Amino acid sequence: MDIERAQHWILAGAIAAFGSAAAIVGLASWINTAGTPMWLSAGLAAEASNPVIYVLAAMLVALGGLILRASRVAAFLGAAVMVAAFVVLGARQEWSAAIVALLLLFFMVRALKAAMAHHRGRRDDDPAYRGATLWQYALGAPVCATLIAFLAVGTLTEIGLLPPSHAVTDEDLSTVHRAYLVNKGFLKKDETVVLFYSKSNWSIAADGNLLTDKRVISWYTDDMGETTVQEIPLDDIDTVHVNTHGGMRDTSVVQVVKYDGTGAHLFMTSGPDGDEKFVNYIRDNQETLWPLMDRGTHR
Repeated sequence: MDIERAQHWILAGAIAAFGSAAAIVGLASWINTAGTPMWLSAGLAAEASNPVIYVLAAMLVALGGLILRASRVAAFLGAAVMVAAFVVLGARQEWSAAIVALLLLFFMVRALKAAMAHHRGRRDDDPAYRGATLWQYALGAPVCATLIAFLAVGTLTEIGLLPPSHAVTDEDLSTVHRAYLVNKGFLKKDETVVLFYSKSNWSIAADGNLLTDKRVISWYTDDMGETTVQEIPLDDIDTVHVNTHGGMRDTSVVQVVKYDGTGAHLFMTSGPDGDEKFVNYIRDNQETLWPLMDRGTHR
């Protein structure tokens, strides 16, 4: 590939990055001002309304600017972002968006090959040419490795190979995790998941906390491989106490007490989509528990 043709694909890769960022910001703004368009799925709408999406857009703008300067690292990271997007969207069966990600991946790969050809051509013309200085390599290598690690963890979490970083509802529960819950008997076929959370970083087999429309279930596996399961039907719950504390995941310890004084404790992410939703569901959806507030249920 000659330098002139390489410049063409470098520009195309940069435009793909800038266009992706513009589409993300435009879609998020549309949802926030005019609501979710009919043609957009609920899953994508939820992702587009997440503030983190603006961080992704900013990263794509930065990558696009670096690609314009024939940065091989930026083109590689752009390709990695599109691979992650394609895998996640494919796992969610968002095929239209997955195809778009695959198309953008094509441009990023071409931009990467073009950037390599650009620097190779410059070196052929000037043997003393160096595409980057030593300090740029020293700075770029750890940054690139960190971003790749974040992408890998995020992708594995999204497709269900790692536990979710926050409490999820029935709609957001991955196919992999749902199958595990059913196979282990934690989730029965006639139940609906209200909230599910695992404080484990690697496997929901090590720890799990589940609220369904009928039960509260908590389990953990000790160092000997023995799994302890605690289960309480919603109708048996007397009080629920929440102790909020910080930490990397900002988790809360939820103590569920039965009428006979026994009970269980489980973990849930703090906030309106975690422990607050847990308590409110029990309080609002179980007619037999309407006096919970009077009996001491609190956050």
